[in-house]
Amino acid sequence: MGRWLLRRCYREDPLIVYVETNFILELAFLQEEHEQCQSLLSIAHEREGAELALPVFCVGEAYEAFGRKRRERLELADRLRGELAQIVRSKPYADRSKELNELADLFRRSGQEQKARLDHVLDEVLGVGRLLPLDRETHRKAVNYQKTRSLAPQDSVVYASVMEDLEKGTGSPSCFITRNSKDFANPDIRDLDLANRSCTLLTNFTAGLGHVQADS
Repeated sequence: MGRWLLRRCYREDPLIVYVETNFILELAFLQEEHEQCQSLLSIAHEREGAELALPVFCVGEAYEAFGRKRRERLELADRLRGELAQIVRSKPYADRSKELNELADLFRRSGQEQKARLDHVLDEVLGVGRLLPLDRETHRKAVNYQKTRSLAPQDSVVYASVMEDLEKGTGSPSCFITRNSKDFANPDIRDLDLANRSCTLLTNFTAGLGHVQADS
């Protein structure tokens, strides 16, 4: 799952920070590393030391992830309401019907709140970072990476977008921050593709923030 670009105005070799979908989800859903992601975003806002870059594919992927979670919660809420209807028929629980129904309503409200946060986060991120395009050549490279780097289709599109940008770049130092270590922590990806292009692979946002701060 994000790749952003951070640039210090007085440096000739700006640090480029690539992030993917998980960067957006951490911020939008207030997950365990959202504070580190917020710090990275703040650095990008202030244009201090780095510039953030994100594959455009990740925007749609973030909405798809939200939609999947929302459907699961709505289905759970419906099942819960059905179970609660049976429970409150029992005399010991009859006077708790309001309390139990509020629990089911929580699932619906949480989806609405998360959608609002996701919209806000994307607006903020798109106002700060640079989007990496997706075209026919990117797709062709992604298909090839599915074979040569054993990447899933979604991950291959993200990776192809990052690699295209690295190949078009000036050789400036960069890092790719992803929580998807299972797929991207591939020696060929880390030590061959990325390292040969002065790009450091980091598999959590805490390490990513430390790397950016140390480089600043």
